Order: sequence, then C-alpha cells, then structure tokens
Amino acid sequence: MRADGSGAHAVVSDTSSSLQPSWSPDGKRLVFASRTSEGWRLETVAIDGGRRVRLPLSGLSPAFSPDGRLLAYTSSGIG
Repeated sequence: MRADGSGAHAVVSDTSSSLQPSWSPDGKRLVFASRTSEGWRLETVAIDGGRRVRLPLSGLSPAFSPDGRLLAYTSSGIG
C-alpha cells in the first residue's frame, strides 16, 4: 500500500482464522497467529505474494525482534 492508502491488497485470504499480524522491521513480511485444528499456530508470509509458511511454534501475539531474526510470542507451553 502506498502512503496515500491506495494500492492496498490482501496478503492473507482467510482472515477469519488469522489474527494479530505484526510487520517485520524491513516491512517485507508479516507474522500472525492462525487457528488450526491443532490450536493457534504461527505463520509468516511475504507481502509481495509469497507463500505462507507455518512455523513449528504454537502461540499468540507474535512480534519480530528489532533486527528481524527472532520472534517473541506468548504460549501456554502446550502443543
């Protein structure tokens, strides 16, 4: 999306089961929580049309570290 709000497009199509998106510091990726039959899983997607990647992490409230190399998230420690 451009600064004036034009050019917006969906990055994730099933928004009813995806929430809490967080931008990477370089603005090229999103990390978000996705509801699955196994519970809340974390996924990333490149905003330029890249494919979704399910991470081997279960949790909510994901956020990239300032350098974009690590993720912080909340987890119950189950799953």
